[in-house]
Amino acid sequence: MLFKNKYISLLVASLMLISTEATAAETLKVYYPYSPSAAIDLSVRRAATLVNTGTNDNIVVVPASGSGGIVALNMMIADKNNSALIIGNGLLTATHIDISNELKLVSFHGIEPTLIAVNSNSSYGLIKDLYARAKTNEIYYGSSGVGSYGHYSSSIIANNNNKIVHVPYKNTSAALLDLLSSRLDFLVMDQNLAAPMITAGKIRIIAVNYNTRLSKFPEVSTLKEQNIDNLNFYRWEAIFAHRQNNSKILLKLSNALNDPIIRSEADSRGVHYPDDINLSTFISDQIKIFDNVKKFVQ
Repeated sequence: MLFKNKYISLLVASLMLISTEATAAETLKVYYPYSPSAAIDLSVRRAATLVNTGTNDNIVVVPASGSGGIVALNMMIADKNNSALIIGNGLLTATHIDISNELKLVSFHGIEPTLIAVNSNSSYGLIKDLYARAKTNEIYYGSSGVGSYGHYSSSIIANNNNKIVHVPYKNTSAALLDLLSSRLDFLVMDQNLAAPMITAGKIRIIAVNYNTRLSKFPEVSTLKEQNIDNLNFYRWEAIFAHRQNNSKILLKLSNALNDPIIRSEADSRGVHYPDDINLSTFISDQIKIFDNVKKFVQ
């Protein structure tokens, strides 16, 4: 009887071990540096729901704002085996990590065309009107902070003119308040944040930073149409992980983000996924672009 009970106990223990291994939960933290409800925030949360539903895996989005995404990058590096990172052009400002060799691209979210916005009560109709004003007066632009996409893309517009002055904010929403009160002359914005302000008649768009005009704003010309070389510096977002991270959830997250429904929702929010983008050389291509952009930053 003892012999029989001994082997029954071993069998039960083995089955419990197999069951535990088969259902072991794995958690992936995704550090997120932007404002809530941005296009990529909504996409990643929808993808996380797809992955989390019906499995024991768990994707958790962790807010980590600051320094154009560098705060989130540092948190991911500190937790490199169990985390990923949502980041955009701010990644290119990192000097404490070899992003080409230490990071890997998990999923490219897309390019978000940006808008150059002014207060609806201002006299600015085109970028040249900003330049005309700057001949005799200082003008001010805001951004979500030093090193942010808004900072660098606006620096291209400023073109090393000392009278076009950068004012950094904690986020774009805070800068928008000063644009609405006319303390700022212009602000680079994404379509989601700008749309309700445009509808309410509080801001106007004087240029688009994209290679073509946008279907939502067909009357607004691009920077290149206004004879401004934007150096192909477009706002993009992607998910990265450390090369040491071999979590199986990374692939699940990537597959979920490429779900046709999630892609369609991102497209409706103004996110473009170019057919000709080369993801295998994406980082090296962006580094070359950024090296040219840095010449304009004051």
